[in-house]
Amino acid sequence: MEYLVLMGFIMLILGALSYIYFNKSSETKDSLANNQIDAISDEIDKAVNTLYSYGKNSQTLIKANFPANVEKVEMKENDLTFFVKNQKGGTSEIAKSFNFNIKLGSVFTKIPGEKTFVVKSLGNGEVFIGEKNPLD
Repeated sequence: MEYLVLMGFIMLILGALSYIYFNKSSETKDSLANNQIDAISDEIDKAVNTLYSYGKNSQTLIKANFPANVEKVEMKENDLTFFVKNQKGGTSEIAKSFNFNIKLGSVFTKIPGEKTFVVKSLGNGEVFIGEKNPLD
């Protein structure tokens, strides 16, 4: 009888520890994905500001690895918004605001994975972000 009570107590403790572990694990995955998106958007922001200051037709390539849970990317006015699905099934938005009009090409249509895209200053307060020209 004492053996059964002891085993029941051990199973209860293991169950609680497993629950805590899996909850923290999913929170960590979400946090890593959000940090990766923040790093990508910061890199884009740095490139946009630098290229715009260089002048019209200046461009650079950015290579980024998008996490698997990025559903889509949209441009709303001057905000670049990443829609990220979290481990609990909900969707969160991570937005980055720019001082310039951003024209978004088709580079963000096939997400996730590694992407190489061009950031190009068009002048007149506009910057293009899109597919890398395969001939370059």
